[in-house]
Amino acid sequence: MISINQNNAIKQLTDIVEQSLQNKLQYMSEEFNNEQLHAIELLKQRVYLEEVVEESIAFNKRVAWDNTFPNLKLVDSAEDLISVFQLRSSVYTNINYIMAFIKSG
Repeated sequence: MISINQNNAIKQLTDIVEQSLQNKLQYMSEEFNNEQLHAIELLKQRVYLEEVVEESIAFNKRVAWDNTFPNLKLVDSAEDLISVFQLRSSVYTNINYIMAFIKSG
């Protein structure tokens, strides 16, 4: 899915952008600065999602899975895992289950 070098590059990019955003641009509006912070938060979430996807796929590939049931299998690609995430989200939305989405603080 994603090579280690790409992950390091994304992490370095995140760090550089974060450092530059820590110093607000005084000549820009507060709305612009808030949008910049929102953008870095989205980038962090994207990096986190990619890490979760990579680790999940790597774990699933290491597991010795019994393939006696053709309709049951472990996810071994990013596309399939994203589909599982979307299905889970859709099911939880349909049954109005919000506890899985509340951040503990």
